[in-house]
Amino acid sequence: MALPFPDDSFDVAVMPLVIFFVPDPAKGVAEMARVVRPGDTIAAYGWALLEGGFPYAAPHVEMRELGVAPGMPPSPEASRITVLRHLWTGAGLASVATRAIDVQRSSTITVLTGPTQVQAIVSTGHPSAR
Repeated sequence: MALPFPDDSFDVAVMPLVIFFVPDPAKGVAEMARVVRPGDTIAAYGWALLEGGFPYAAPHVEMRELGVAPGMPPSPEASRITVLRHLWTGAGLASVATRAIDVQRSSTITVLTGPTQVQAIVSTGHPSAR
């Protein structure tokens, strides 16, 4: 899980919509901290998976109704804001700030039948900071 860069190589590292896909989020954050110069910025953002913020929640309901078990990322607990704060402070980072961002979205699911079944998902969103 080591990043292929020397210590203190970057001014900033950002992990957008990724932290819960990392098998060991603490190691991932520690690696970001290692490659970013002291005093610079390490950031992440992600869906609130366990609080109903996963954009595929509605399709997952449909999949379960069809008897298909949808998969989840390996580290969904890392989507909790309290866990994110703990990951950052646990990596020895200072001046840690967290905030929630509310996003409005709508989804349409269409199942087409024929030789194969296809699920089309359309989502739109308008972020607004709290």
